[in-house]
Amino acid sequence: MINRLIVLLLALTLFSCSKDEFIFLIERPHYEELNNSTLILYVNDNKVYQSKLETTNIASIYDETYFNADDKEYNLKVKINDTLFEYSISYPKDKYIIISPTFKEGKVLNGILKSDKKYNLQ
Repeated sequence: MINRLIVLLLALTLFSCSKDEFIFLIERPHYEELNNSTLILYVNDNKVYQSKLETTNIASIYDETYFNADDKEYNLKVKINDTLFEYSISYPKDKYIIISPTFKEGKVLNGILKSDKKYNLQ
């Protein structure tokens, strides 16, 4: 009985770690001008995330969301209030993506980092 349980737990662990999905980390901005701004993520015109931004004065804080993926190119759109940013991403080359909204010289800006390896954000 214990052996079956161990085999089952091992199988579940292997399957849970092998998901094909993008992992988006949305950084909370440090600029008060972006507080309560709406951020929406679209992948191939499918809304995958929507939230109000909350600013922070401390070390970076990230919200996390996922999108199931196949091995192909995708169109990523990041909408912050009325400003739209478009990027090309591909799976598995760009599996981990950091979205970093910012505000400079009166304009809403957005930066992204793409990687096939998990970021160490400690």
